[in-house]
Amino acid sequence: MPGPELISLTPKGHTKVDVTMTVPRDWDEEDVLVAYVAGAAEKNCTGKNNVSVCTIGGLLPRIPYNVCARSCHPNATATTAVSDSSGGAQLSSSVDLFRIGTVEANDALICSNAVCSSVTIPIEVPGLFSMTPKGHTEVNVTITERTDWDKEDVLVAYVAGGAEAKNCIQDNDTKECIIGGLLPRIPYNVCARSCHPNATATTAVSDSSGGAQLSSS
Repeated sequence: MPGPELISLTPKGHTKVDVTMTVPRDWDEEDVLVAYVAGAAEKNCTGKNNVSVCTIGGLLPRIPYNVCARSCHPNATATTAVSDSSGGAQLSSSVDLFRIGTVEANDALICSNAVCSSVTIPIEVPGLFSMTPKGHTEVNVTITERTDWDKEDVLVAYVAGGAEAKNCIQDNDTKECIIGGLLPRIPYNVCARSCHPNATATTAVSDSSGGAQLSSS
């Protein structure tokens, strides 16, 4: 059973990837195209009725993902499952049976070998930011959004190399935020980053650009 002839991956915002698969030449009207993240098969999508594009969600930016696709035929009777050495999908030891979280417990799919490709969802740096002193202890930071802005994103400004956490998060309405606790006549290097919330990685390392704490991944 031939697999998809080609797979292409297109980031969609900062949490999704559109998967485009070429329908095999021996396509059967009952067949489905299944795409999934290797090692995390619960993150998947299916293309039915000759639809060759689907979207995998629940992802994070700046994380490399190995996405695989298979051509599958539904309602197989075999149920014995073993681990797939190519990266997390469950296969039958006898008939190449693929099971994913969206398939009901009494259903199964007989699938082709996997065709895989890697993707990393990018996140752009802020286009431009400006700083305006406010009194003698504060700086008003204005940050420009990027073209790939996601509705869950935030823009963060901080003093590089500061022993204390001198930072602020941009207000979505005014596009500004204020860093306080500063002193006059002291040169400060203020940095801005585009950030996406709800990352699962928590290990912190030093930022080589000047002291901010970043996830190691």
